[in-house]
Amino acid sequence: MIPSSAPPPRPFFLNAGEAARFCLYHAAAQPYRGGWLYVHPFAEELNKSRRMAALQARALAQSGFAVLQMDLYGCGDSAGDFGDASWQVWLDDIQLALAWLASETGSPPGLWGLRLGASLAVDYARCGAPTRLLLWQPVCQGTQYLRQFLRLKVAGDALEQNSGAGVAAMRQSLLDGTVLEIAGYQLSPALAQAIDSLDLCCLAPRMPLDRNRRPMSARRTRRCRCVAGRRNAAGIRPGRRPLFLGDAGNHRMPRPAQPHRLPCMLKRRIASNAMANG
Repeated sequence: MIPSSAPPPRPFFLNAGEAARFCLYHAAAQPYRGGWLYVHPFAEELNKSRRMAALQARALAQSGFAVLQMDLYGCGDSAGDFGDASWQVWLDDIQLALAWLASETGSPPGLWGLRLGASLAVDYARCGAPTRLLLWQPVCQGTQYLRQFLRLKVAGDALEQNSGAGVAAMRQSLLDGTVLEIAGYQLSPALAQAIDSLDLCCLAPRMPLDRNRRPMSARRTRRCRCVAGRRNAAGIRPGRRPLFLGDAGNHRMPRPAQPHRLPCMLKRRIASNAMANG
């Protein structure tokens, strides 16, 4: 069969009113090979990574994979306020989007997540059991990630020459039930607690792992032994290469333009936010 060109992306709102979720659907070129639901990262990292995610979604669609990009509750163009969002609401959004995509394509899709979106996808996989997981730069330790996010406010107060509270004081404010505004985002205590308690090592998905990597040299093998326990427990280790979980043998990611630059380009875009710099 001669491969066809993928149709142009189709924007739409899933549901309406307060339940409206903005979606961008990339229909697959023929022959159809599978589907992916993209779970975007947290706060400003969503905006920083939009172009890279769009490039990859188009490359997937052109290679026969249908892709659904959804703005979670309170994010992007979806309904709701960011300050009212919760981890459980976002998990419900993933379930809603997966059901729509499965109905549209006729086959169960996989989950593709970036940064905190990858961690959210792994958490969903404990119960939802998607057919495949693709993780880009997953957040492994929520405590460290939350600390980096709180530092944005510390840095902003320093630039404005304000004597703002430190990270420890802000953590205490969250424990006391105070909503914090950080870099233009209202962070609720419930969402902060969910992020703070995140530990990807404890969220081991029950599916095989395919790293899509070249064999490591003896030197690299020795260097990786220090993290072997964490890697074996959850099948996840921080790194620039994406991780494939599930039946990835026939679902390799297509390469966008300049494939040799993709990891560095993505890393620079994410690192441009102070969260990634620690």
